[in-house]
Amino acid sequence: MPADVDLAAVYYKLAAEAGILEAQLHLAELYKGTQSVGVDLELSFSWFLAAAEQGDASGAYALGDAYLTGNGVEANREQAAFWFEVAALADFEDAAWRVVQLMQSDADGTTGNSVAQVNSVYPDLLRLAADKNNPEAALLFAQFILQKG
Repeated sequence: MPADVDLAAVYYKLAAEAGILEAQLHLAELYKGTQSVGVDLELSFSWFLAAAEQGDASGAYALGDAYLTGNGVEANREQAAFWFEVAALADFEDAAWRVVQLMQSDADGTTGNSVAQVNSVYPDLLRLAADKNNPEAALLFAQFILQKG
């Protein structure tokens, strides 16, 4: 029997509206276009937001990505950094590194942060990223350690 994605979406929506986190995440992914239910990035964003507001790190990470790319919401680098940081504090995937990358790109002129400011403001995020075997983060964190000494 072939999967009926549209029917599954109906039942995911019932569960998601009742606040069931797993359903919110599945529905967000369906509307993001991972299945054939049809792409609706704004709806996808709203369900990731509902999941993130319940404390789900993957939802927070997806919001960071949406704000960074402008998919389903107006692009906003500050909001992207905020949601990536929420995900990072829950030790989610490479979220810590995404915050560091945003801060570094801002150090190149967008907001006027210097690399030294980035390293001093976000050493914990640098370390989280380095501890996840990110070689660039490991380099920056090693440099931070020597600079602070």
